[in-house]
Amino acid sequence: MSPLICVRRRLGFNLFGLRSNLQIISESVHHHHLPLPPPLPPCHAVALLLQLVVFTTLTVAVTTCGSDPVNLVFNGGFENEPFSLSLLKPTQDIGFFFQIGAYIPAWRVTKNSVQVVSSQAFDPAIANTSYCVHLNTKGGAGAIQSSDLYTTRKQARYYLSLHFTGQPDGGPLYKAMQVTISEKGIISYTVRHRMFVAQSNPYPSRTPLLWMARQWAFLGTGKSMRLELESTTPGPVGILVDDIQVILDNMLDNGSFEVLTIDFESLTSSILQSPSTALKNWVVNSGSVKLLRGSRFQSSDNSSSVLDMNGNTGGSIITYFGTTPKSTYAILLDIATNPDIAETDKQGIPEQCSTKLEVTVKVQATGKTLLTDLVTSKRKKGLQSNVVKWETVELRFDAETYTNVTIQFASKVGGKLGPLLDNIAIFQQLTTLVSEPNNTAMSSFHRRPLWCTHAWIGVLLVLNL
Repeated sequence: MSPLICVRRRLGFNLFGLRSNLQIISESVHHHHLPLPPPLPPCHAVALLLQLVVFTTLTVAVTTCGSDPVNLVFNGGFENEPFSLSLLKPTQDIGFFFQIGAYIPAWRVTKNSVQVVSSQAFDPAIANTSYCVHLNTKGGAGAIQSSDLYTTRKQARYYLSLHFTGQPDGGPLYKAMQVTISEKGIISYTVRHRMFVAQSNPYPSRTPLLWMARQWAFLGTGKSMRLELESTTPGPVGILVDDIQVILDNMLDNGSFEVLTIDFESLTSSILQSPSTALKNWVVNSGSVKLLRGSRFQSSDNSSSVLDMNGNTGGSIITYFGTTPKSTYAILLDIATNPDIAETDKQGIPEQCSTKLEVTVKVQATGKTLLTDLVTSKRKKGLQSNVVKWETVELRFDAETYTNVTIQFASKVGGKLGPLLDNIAIFQQLTTLVSEPNNTAMSSFHRRPLWCTHAWIGVLLVLNL
C-alpha cells in the first residue's frame, strides 16, 4: 500500500473534497446530462491548484500507519498550523479561498472566513495548548469542514465531543453554531446535526473564558464522514471552538496496556510471566509476554505501551467481559509483526515473514467457544528493522444467551519475538441509539476530562434531528 493510500485509509484525507467535487460533477453530467459548470476564474483555479499541491504534500507526510486512530478527527485541536502567532499578531483570518501560509491543516473554510486565535488573545479550552478557532470574522458568520474522517465502523457507537464558548468582545449575549455530521457520497446527506447555544461572559472580560464541553452519540455507517461547524450568529463576534474529537465507544478497559496494577519502575523485568496481573484488567494466562514501554517501537495509538506476545517464549493474556444476551460484539485489535525478526534473503534484504495470534472467546461458566480465529500479520520485503506496520483487524462474535465471556489472545509462534499487540477495543453492534448519553461522560479512550470553568453558567442545547 502506498503512503498516500494508507494515509487516506487512516485519516480519510481526500484532498479537501477536490477530487470528490470533480467526481460529483462528472457523474452528474454523465447520468443526468447536465451542462458543464462554467470555468473557474484564473485566480480561483490557481488557488485550488495550490491547495491541491500543499495538501497532497501534507497528507503523505502525516502518517503511513494502517491502524484505526483513537480520535478520527485530525487536527481537532487546531494545533498543527503553518504559521506562527504572537502577542503583536494573536489572530489569523482564514478565507474561503486558499492562501499560501494561511490555512488550517485538515480543515477547509466553506463559508466566508474564520479566525485562528492564539493563546496570546484567549485562553484555549485545554491547558498548555496554543490555538482555537473563532467562527466569525468581520465578514460575518463563517463555517469550516473537516477532511474525511477515518471510515467509521458500521453499527458502532461513536461520541462526538467539543469545547466551545462565546467570544466575549461583543455581539449578542447568546451565540450559536450548528454542528453537522454528514456521510460522504455522490450526494452527501446529513446523518445528524445539532445546534449549540453558548452564553458569553456577561462582562467584557477575556479571562476566564466560560469554556463548555458537550458530546453526543451517533452510529458509524461504515462509510466516510465529515464534520461541519457553522456559526449561526450574524456579525463579527461568534463562538470559539476547540478540542474536537470523534471517538469509538470502547467497552474494554485498558485495551492499550497503559495502566498497571503496580509501579512500572518496580518491575524487575519487562517480561511478565504467567500468572502475572501487572496489567490492569488482564491476566497472563500462559507462558510469558513482554511489555514494551517507551521503547523505540511506536505504539499504534501514540500511547507509551506495546505488548510483545512473546516474552521468553510464546504467551497468552486473558480478560473477562460482560455481555448482553442476543447481542453481537466486535473486537478491534492492532497487530504487527515484530520488526526485529531478522529473516533475510541471500542479498541481506528482509524476506516477507508473518506472525500469528489466536483470538478465542469462550463462555465463562461453561467453556463453550463462541469465537476462535487465527490472525496473521505479514512483514513485507525491504522494510527497515525499526519500522512497525500496524494494521487493525476486526472480529465478531454473538453473545447468544450468555452474560459473561473470557477473551484470550495467544501467540502461535515460538522464540522471544512474537506478534506486537496494541489498542484493543470492543463495541456492541447497535441498530439504533436508545437514548443520549450523559453530556459530560466520555468513553474510556478520552485522555482528558471534560469540565467547565464556571458550572453556574448554563448551555442551551436545542436538538434539530
